[in-house]
Amino acid sequence: MGNYLGTTKSVFFVYNRDNMDNWVEKPMIASDKESLQWICGRFKHTFFELAQAKTFDFNKIYLYENRSRLIRCELSKDKQKISVIHSTSAASDAWENCKRSKLGIKFDKDFKIVKKTTYEIEYKKVQYSEKLITPFEIPV
Repeated sequence: MGNYLGTTKSVFFVYNRDNMDNWVEKPMIASDKESLQWICGRFKHTFFELAQAKTFDFNKIYLYENRSRLIRCELSKDKQKISVIHSTSAASDAWENCKRSKLGIKFDKDFKIVKKTTYEIEYKKVQYSEKLITPFEIPV
């Protein structure tokens, strides 16, 4: 993947698969910025949009550096789980430390981590009954 130009300069791409699970040839995002942190922040924003299941009609996005895949995200068909798989520790670190968009606040309310390893994070949609739990006591 990626339009590798034969240079040593990194070019980052965000690709997706369409709703028929075929590769979309044109990248959603292409950037020649040197910062993995910056592009990871952009990718994470797209991840939050994907998790909302309202913006896109597909379930998979990928972050590439030149021809190397760094991160893969997949939303389940029932839209109840979303997973993130990193291919390198640098990608994992960038994911953990990059700037989060405001959509991250909504994501944190709607999803919880059910599995976390060095290279994989799996989130599950919070059920409505779980959202009803209040952190303080209500006087009767």
